[in-house]
Parts: sequence; C-alpha cells; structure tokens
Amino acid sequence: MIRKMFLLKCLGCFLLFMMSFSLVSAQNTISLQGKWKVKLDPENIVKQTEQISEDFDAEVNLPGTTDIFKLGTALNTDTIQKPFKHLFREFSFVGKAWYQRKVTIPPSWKNKIIDLKLEMVKWTSELYIDGQKVDTQNSLIGPHRYDLTDYLTPGEHTITIAVDNTKKYDVGLSHAYTEETQTIWNGILGDMDITANDAISINHVATYPDLKNNQVRLLITVNNSQKKTAKGECIVKAKVGSHAVKEMVLKQSFKAGINTIELNYTLGEKQFLWSEFTPNVYELNASIFGGKGKKQFKSSYATTFGMREIISDKHFFRLNGDKIFLRGTLDCSIYPKTGHPPTELNDWLKIMQATKDYGLNHIRYHSWCPPKAAFEAADQLGVYLQVELPSWSFAFGKDSLDNKFFNAEADRIIAEYGNHPSLCLFTLGNELEGDFDYMNKMVMGLRNRDSRHLYSVTAFTFQKGHGKWHEPSDQYFITQITKKGWVRGQGFFNDFAPNSKDDYRASIEGAEVPLIAHEIGQYSVYPNMEEIVKYDGVLNPHALVTIREDLREKGLLDQAADFTLASGKLAELLYKEEMERSFRTPNQAGFQLLQLTDFTGQSTAHVGLLDAFWESKGIITQESFKAFCSESVLLLRTAQFIYENDQHFNGILEFANYSAKTLNKVTLEWMLKDQQGTIFKEGTIRNKTVQQGEYFIFGELDIDLSALEKATNLTLTAQIKNTDIVNSWDLWVYPTNKEVGLSKVLVTTDLDEAIVALNKGKRVVYTPSSRNIKKKVNGKFVPVFWSPVHFPKQAGTMGILCEPEHKALVDFPTDFHSNWQWWDLTREMSAIDISALDSEIEPIVQVIDNFARNAKLAGIMEVKVGKGSLLVSAFDITNKLEERPVARQLKQSLCAYVASTDFNPTVEINESDLRDLFLSHHPWQNSAVVKSTPGQKGYEAKKVLDGDPNTLWHTQWGGNEQEMPHEIIIDASEQISIKGIRIVQRGTGKANGRVKDFEVYISQDGQFGEPQVVGQCKEGELYHNVMFSQKYMDESRFKCRFIKLKILSSENGNPYTAIGEIEIIE
Repeated sequence: MIRKMFLLKCLGCFLLFMMSFSLVSAQNTISLQGKWKVKLDPENIVKQTEQISEDFDAEVNLPGTTDIFKLGTALNTDTIQKPFKHLFREFSFVGKAWYQRKVTIPPSWKNKIIDLKLEMVKWTSELYIDGQKVDTQNSLIGPHRYDLTDYLTPGEHTITIAVDNTKKYDVGLSHAYTEETQTIWNGILGDMDITANDAISINHVATYPDLKNNQVRLLITVNNSQKKTAKGECIVKAKVGSHAVKEMVLKQSFKAGINTIELNYTLGEKQFLWSEFTPNVYELNASIFGGKGKKQFKSSYATTFGMREIISDKHFFRLNGDKIFLRGTLDCSIYPKTGHPPTELNDWLKIMQATKDYGLNHIRYHSWCPPKAAFEAADQLGVYLQVELPSWSFAFGKDSLDNKFFNAEADRIIAEYGNHPSLCLFTLGNELEGDFDYMNKMVMGLRNRDSRHLYSVTAFTFQKGHGKWHEPSDQYFITQITKKGWVRGQGFFNDFAPNSKDDYRASIEGAEVPLIAHEIGQYSVYPNMEEIVKYDGVLNPHALVTIREDLREKGLLDQAADFTLASGKLAELLYKEEMERSFRTPNQAGFQLLQLTDFTGQSTAHVGLLDAFWESKGIITQESFKAFCSESVLLLRTAQFIYENDQHFNGILEFANYSAKTLNKVTLEWMLKDQQGTIFKEGTIRNKTVQQGEYFIFGELDIDLSALEKATNLTLTAQIKNTDIVNSWDLWVYPTNKEVGLSKVLVTTDLDEAIVALNKGKRVVYTPSSRNIKKKVNGKFVPVFWSPVHFPKQAGTMGILCEPEHKALVDFPTDFHSNWQWWDLTREMSAIDISALDSEIEPIVQVIDNFARNAKLAGIMEVKVGKGSLLVSAFDITNKLEERPVARQLKQSLCAYVASTDFNPTVEINESDLRDLFLSHHPWQNSAVVKSTPGQKGYEAKKVLDGDPNTLWHTQWGGNEQEMPHEIIIDASEQISIKGIRIVQRGTGKANGRVKDFEVYISQDGQFGEPQVVGQCKEGELYHNVMFSQKYMDESRFKCRFIKLKILSSENGNPYTAIGEIEIIE
C-alpha cells in the first residue's frame, strides 16, 4: 500500500512537472487564427477604420498571405519581358491591407495584463481596437507585439490590423525583402494570439549556460503593474529528455515596474552537452506566485536552452572545447510553394534533416533571420546557424533612421532567439558596404551584450580596403579572398591543370580569427524540366516553362533530363574538389556553399544539387555526397589526375577528423581498380590513432603504372576499416606511344584540304582551330557561373554529353559527362553550333549549351559530304601531342574509328554547309610584330605569333638586359573585333621572364593613348586572359588593328620578359 501511494505521488509530481512546461493555458489565451475580413488599400486611401467597416474585398483564413488568398493583381505571363528574372507571383500585392475580425474577452480577464502577438509580418503592422489606434510595430525578423491592457475589457471588440508591406528602410537587396526569393508578401503568418496574464507576470527568461560549473545563469524579467511591492516565490524547473533536474525555489519581492531576477540554476551531477553529435535540449520552466485575495498572482514562462559554448581559438572554432569545422550551405529564403518561410516545426525539420543527410552541419541565413521553428528544428537535430540582420546594403551605418531600425532588429534577434543553442553566429548582413567604423562599434556592442554567440561585421564585402582581412571587432570572418590569395576554387579550376595538391593555408596564414570561405561553388546545373509540376502554389515557374518550350521548338526537349544529369555530374565534381580543398587546409574553419539547393532568383541560378524544394534531382546520393562532406573526410593529395604509363602515381592519403571523438588504432584500406572492377593495386595502413580535430597524414602511395598498356580509367578508393568513412578519386593512365599512323585517314586543320579530300571520296578527320569556327559558342571546362542571364557575357557552356560506348570512343575511356580528363580538351574550346543543320545529326560528343540560348552544339560529329566521310572535332587533337596525352589518346581513338568499317555516317551535308560553319582564313594569321624590346638571338619577338608556346620571345640576357618596362606592338594587318588577348607564359624552365604586372593598349592607327587594361598575372598560371572590358563577367568585343603589350614587372622581379604566345580572344 505504501509503495502504491509512493508511485501515485511520483506520477502526480511528474504530471504537474509536465504541465508546468506550457507557456500559457487554454484559459488565458485566445487564438486569432481563423476567419478575418480583408480590404486591400494599395493607394493608402483609408485613414480611419470606419471607412472599411462595410467595404471588404474578401473573407480569408489567417494565418496566410494575399498570395494564398488570390488577392491583388493576377499574373499575365504574356506581359513578362524578362522571363528568367525570378519566380513570378500568381497574385501580386504591395501596399496596405486591412484585416478585421471580432473577438470576445471573457469576464475572467478583468484586470489582467493583455498582450497580442503576430509572429511574422512584412513590414509594418498598425493595430486598432474598436477604431482606436493602439500602436505600430515594425520588424522583418521578429514577432510584432502589442500591449492591449488599456483597450480590451470583458465583452465583444473589433480588432483591425493594417499590414503595410511597402519598403520602409534601406535594406538594399536583402532576402528578407525582395521578389527574388521569398517575395514581398502581405499577410500575417505563424502564431496569432491574445494572452492574459496576472498583474505580476514573467515577460522573458534569458539563459546563459556555464559549462564549467554545469549550471545556467538565468535572467528572469518580471513586470509588476501594481503600484506596490509584492512578495512571492519563484520556482525553476528543468528537464532534458527523461532526466529531470532538481527544482530551485526562492523567496522574492517584486517592486512596482520591471524586476530582473538573476540566479544560477545548478543542473546536477550529470551534464548533457549540445552539439551536432549530441543535440540535447533542456526544457526550462520558471514560475512565480504570491499575493492574497484580489492581489493574488501566478505566472509561468517556458523556454529551451542547450549546454554549449562556442569560442574562436585563432584559426579554429571550438564548441564545448572540441574543434569543429563548419560545413555550411546558404538559405536565401526560397520557398516556392508559399512564397514565404514556413512557420511550422515539421517543415523546418525536413530542411534541417536534408542538411544533415548531405553531411552538412551549418546553415547561413543570407541577409535575413528565420522564425522560431527554424531554431527549434536546428536545436533538435544539431545544426549550427548563422543569422543576419535584414541587410544587403551599400550604405550601412550612414543613415540614423536605418541605424535605429537595424539596432532594434538586432535586439529582437537576441531577445526572441538568443536562448537557442543552434544560434551560434551573427553578422550584420551580406556583402555590406558603408561606414565600417559604425559597423565595428555595433558589433562590439553586441559582443559586450551577449557572449553566447560569435559576431562578425559582414559576410564578405567588395568595399575597397575591407573584405580581404578581418575587421577589428570580428570574432570570425567570411571571405572569398584574403590579402594573401583566394580561398575558393572558382578562379582555379579552369586555369590550372586538375590536381588535388593545392589548398588555401598560405592565404589564411596570419589571420587571428577563424575564416569561413564565402559562397563557394555557384556552378550552374541545367534546369530540371521535371520540376515544373511541383509548382502548385503561389509562384509560377515561368522561366522553366520558357526553357521547356524553347527546347521543344528546337527539338531538344527529349535531351533535357540528360542535360540536367550530365551538367549536374560536372557540378558535383567541382563541388567535391571545392570542399576537399577546404578540408585539406588545416587552418581553415569552414565553408558556406552557394548552395546545396537551387536559387530561383537573380535570373534563374540553378546551382544546386538539390532543387528549390530541398529534394534530390537524382544527381548524387546522400551517401556519395557525404564521402567528401562530413565530420570525417578522407583526402587525396596528388599533383595530377592524368598520367602516362611510364610514370608512377604518387599521392598522399590524408584525413580531416572533426568527429566527436579520437579514432584509436584504425586501419586504412585502399584499392586502385579499373572500371570493370579489376583490382590493379591495393594495400593497408595499420594501427593509426587520429585525435579529434586533427589533420592527419596516413601515408604516401607510389605505384608503378607501366603494366597498364592501354588507356585506363582507374578509381582509387580509401576506407577506414569497419566504418562508413570512405572516399574515392578518378585517375586516367594513357600509353606513351606518341602517334599511330593511319594511312586511310587524313587528319587536317585546313578546311580547303579537307574539302578536296572529301570530293575524292576520302575519310577525313577535320580539326578546325577555334578561330576558324564561324558558328560557335565559346566554352570552358567549368560550367556557367551562377546564371547565364545574370552574367550574360561569360563563356557559357555546361559540360559535355556523350555515349561512352560509342565506337569512336572505344579507346578513350570516359563517363557520359565531363570529368577531369576533359579539362585539357575543353578549357578554352569553341563548340560548333549545328542548330541550322539537319536535325538528324547526333553529335558523338555534344556540348551542353546554357538554358538562355539552347543551341545544339557539337564537340565531335560525323557526316557524309559528297563522296567522302567526315569526322569533325572541335577539340584540339593536333597541337603539342607529346605534352598532351589526353588529346593524343582521343586522336588515336577517333582515327581508329574513322579507319574502321564502323565509320559510316548516314546524315549528309554539302560543301556550302561546311563553309557556313568554318573559315579557311583567320584575321590573326597575317599579323606581325612591328616593334618590340629586343629579344635574345633565337628568341625574337615574332615567336609570340608562331602558334607554338614552346618557342619564346625572351628579352636579352647575359649583360644586355634592358630595364623594365618592356613592350611589344602587333599589327593585325586589318581591323579585327575581339574580346581581349591571351598571354601564354613560358611553360618550362625557370620563372625568369614570366609576366606579372602589365598594361594593354589598342588602336586603329598605331597611335596609343591611355591603357585599355592594367592588370596582373597570377603566379604559376599557364596563361592569362586579358579581357578588354573590365566589367565583371563582361566579354564585349572591341574593334582595333594594333595591340601593344607593356610589361611592367616579371614574376620573380628580374629584368626579363619571356612569353610563349600572344593570342586573341574572339
């Protein structure tokens, strides 16, 4: 009996404990969700609520938006002039909207403190009770709250809320207020309720974890609206999971007005830390009660917190003492079904789970702050969040009213979301420009106010004098480039031969705070036409529909899915190397992808491996992505991916361990096998211990490749035994034989020679130079950056698409998409536009065009011409083959195919078609050097025009040196229209003479004025493109005849110039 009574008593205590965690009960809260009347007031005509009492446009159910209610201006797609701009609202409204309903206040609320909360509003709300204005609230990131104590008495009342979504302050391009992402919606979202509290009640509880003492410091704010001091008690309770913490009870006096109770609440002997690995969330309830009779009061407040401490330790973040590496993606507030961020927990759990499923642990909210449900979901799943003020401003700190608004928004973020352990990082906005003294002072104020988070002035900036190093107030900084060099790969992957040896440690050395790489990636993927059916909400995917119809008209729609997959695999390849470079940098603290999901604004930037719905496009599995993006990543450091079979493969297997623990006495297994699964070499590295947070070198591989007699694609796989820690890399090995004679086949770069042979019935492989392709699209190995519409004058292709089993490629192992072996062939190629030819022509290797043009592009194609048969390769397979094993092998494979009986083109074109596609003469071929700084004998200036980069113009040495500057003037012999010139540096020997600083001049008559371009070559690059337009991503053409290059300095500072070629960029 005693035992039974004890159990009943325990059960009663437990139920009482659980009930105490509800912030308010049903008896003191009235939900305002439900039916409201609404009137749109776009011209701001209504001045009094009486004007709308009988003149409503509709009855709607809040929470919601005018878009959801189908109110406003309906979309007419026929009037859209820029279809790729962004998603379009089916119903658009910007202005003031009046929402009204009745509410009945119960008698029990007499003499209560009454508050109203609207969780999300854009931008201002204006509240009226029975026609009397109460107040105006103004926020893009936090709830709008009103004190209605003096306005609501028991009985029926009319509540009117005017929501105005017109622009109020200079937030620049912020994703909190833009049609590019979440739309400029009007409405009320999330929680809508009126709450009654006793005259003495808790307003807020702030939690400050103290890990060292396993306690939490509490600041409990109590409002006493009575005129006298009252006495009572305060009770604090907490639990984490099923573990209850001993409650704390203390006597307390509450003076009239605002009271702050500060106390340290001990959490017991057990400590439950919060991190990505152990997302333990404490639920805390603080309650007060006291008084007698009519003065009796009671109030409770529930919140959550986590026992976590994040600090910056020079180059690193430490969370609870352990090093962490931030693997982040951006959330730019893109929610295509609703046009606004969700407010329900389940929606945010889906997003956070997708983030974790792809190995990420961090989300950056680009120039906005999400609602509370996002933090709750991140708390539950262990995701580190960075929030920002709603600003992407170019004049931050320069306007006092704007400053007041942003300071208030910062206060709201800390008050509303500061207890959440997932809120780790806080910046003032994206790529801010303005008054940096003001910004630094603001950040220092936030640091002094709340040390639970780390702060930074801005997520990078382009403002001169800033952005390339951390600000005085920064506790971490985000950048794409430091004063010492780049920390993201976009500028490397097309210019430098594929490798995995490089990292960014030299660029970061000397920094005093952790560095996060800014917006890495941005590799465009061809839009997925199958995604269109998902748009069943308030936004219209007009861009996707436009692309689909253009493909249909051009006969390419059946290839759309292949375009998406092949371009996606190229993007995957580049994202992999981007992230692995960061992991290979021991002094880097993290990266932020732009981004895991598509960006539907800014002219349709589909850069994600997931779509805008956070769902897979079928490009890569979660497991494959986590191989190179997770808390523990195996890495390969090697100088090249392309080998010849008289070489050795040399590589170092390394490991970044940012898991929760030290890995003791592990064994690394590695295997090198071909695409048929045959093991070429394998081995193990045993008994290694890797500390938590350590960058570890397992060992070096040195493998003789001479046993591989034919072209082979190998895959190196490394795995830590008995774990799911695994990664892999592709390598290519080619035979060293330089050329195989095939007498049946004519290989030529001369169109006229090809036509003569075709007329005789010969088999011809024609390889036109880029300059001789008339109908062409310039491409690169890397795909379109961001969007071909946003940056329209970039080389704009998206990788290759082929059938690996085609007979022409039988001796050239390849995937159906671009991989590293295609770099040499595509990094500066021009694809052939065959859109006007017979639609039956199916390129052997197709080059994927961008969605804004959708030309049918051939890299390799075969046709019948008269009596002869022709194979055309836009890829260079004729020049310097002794140095280019990939090109040599492709030539061998193509020529063997053309010489075989399998080569039998069925689609016929005529000679005029060929001459429409190609030139037999190029304007640069008659160019000549008319003046130069003298060259050493055998190294004259004319060498820059001989087509061979291995022959040099080298200025004199051996006592005849001439001091800088050096110069060379070239006469094209006729007016030409070009985008710029390419300086091909000396490729062998010492660095003597490699160009560093330079100026380029252009002229029609040989008289030169101001330089067209002043620039600098990167150290170690093979060539440097000098675009005559200095606008970002602009490749406009300029007419000229004479070009002068003035060299101001060399790479190593010596008084020499050594240039292999000067080429024009058409």
